[in-house]
Amino acid sequence: MEVLPHSITLLIFSYLPYKFVRTTASLVCKAWRQLAYDKSLINYATEKEFSEINVEDASAEIVNYFLQAVKWRPSLFHRIDLSGAKTTWETFHKIAHNCTELIILNMARIEGKVSHPDYPLIQAVKLVELNLSETMIDDCLFVFITERLPRLGILNVSKCYNLTDLAVEKASLPSLRFLALGECKVSVDALLCAIDSRYWHSNSVWPGERNCFSDSIAPALLLLLHCT
Repeated sequence: MEVLPHSITLLIFSYLPYKFVRTTASLVCKAWRQLAYDKSLINYATEKEFSEINVEDASAEIVNYFLQAVKWRPSLFHRIDLSGAKTTWETFHKIAHNCTELIILNMARIEGKVSHPDYPLIQAVKLVELNLSETMIDDCLFVFITERLPRLGILNVSKCYNLTDLAVEKASLPSLRFLALGECKVSVDALLCAIDSRYWHSNSVWPGERNCFSDSIAPALLLLLHCT
């Protein structure tokens, strides 16, 4: 198929469902894999096909192609699972910056250390579930992320050994329902203090309404106690 011009191959691909091109045709050879993420095809993909994109167990090359799709049509991504892919913190920042309609993001096992230049603006403010377990996220990035995700209700940072008490003391998690901190260096006392502080000062919880406390924040405490 190498003698077939790319323009002809793209024309043929344009008559096929994009999901088939991306998941099946792209496995034929490297050239087809690259064409599967061509801008001309992505521009005509349906919302459903984008919502189902999953590059789990993908190589760094596939992740780069995937990021091109994110850049070209970011508003169509609602759920992304890169837990088994070769990703870096730069990958995370690009997705968090571009995907304004993202609801669920799984990026467990991001490779490499966190660098501390100016973090790019996080625009995925609709995110409600985030998995950064088994990464080298530190206190500074943890606080930065939580301050910019007001709807975040489920956060998994299990086995993130760089996190300390400072992370939960400084973090802003007004919508938190479930926090996984298994094997982290965060103490129960620090989490208790953070919960107590948010209970009395949160705009969404009034002093004396103990039922609000139990509904909104207690699950996070119970999970930490279970994992510690």
